[in-house]
Amino acid sequence: NIVRRLLYLNVQHEKKEKLLLKSKIIPSSSKYSTLGCLLLQSLVKCNSDLLPSVLCEAYLALSAEEIISCCRDSGGSHVIQALIESKYVLSSTKWKFLSKIEDKFHVLCLDKFGNYIMESTFFSLNTADKKQFA
Repeated sequence: NIVRRLLYLNVQHEKKEKLLLKSKIIPSSSKYSTLGCLLLQSLVKCNSDLLPSVLCEAYLALSAEEIISCCRDSGGSHVIQALIESKYVLSSTKWKFLSKIEDKFHVLCLDKFGNYIMESTFFSLNTADKKQFA
């Protein structure tokens, strides 16, 4: 999956374990590659016919646990937030993505990085969708 590969861009297995441990000890550090997160954010916001649709399929291929883990990470939350706020991603795709984790919304609301995801979701929806989301 391209999303997983970019999240761990230039991170060897040994370094991945160290980043994971560091992210548990120091709450503001990320277990993902900073460069990979920035690349994913930029690609989702890109005005292209092909890129956002290909990336959306890759995002939808992630499991609910991977999405929640990404949302609760300092770097990963920016990646998910960019997907939700992107003008070039269809609303139906955003709803499919959010429906995978809708039973974990309460967890995201209480998390210091996940609450930004919930805020950006609410503010990027139109009025009819806000009622459904609430």
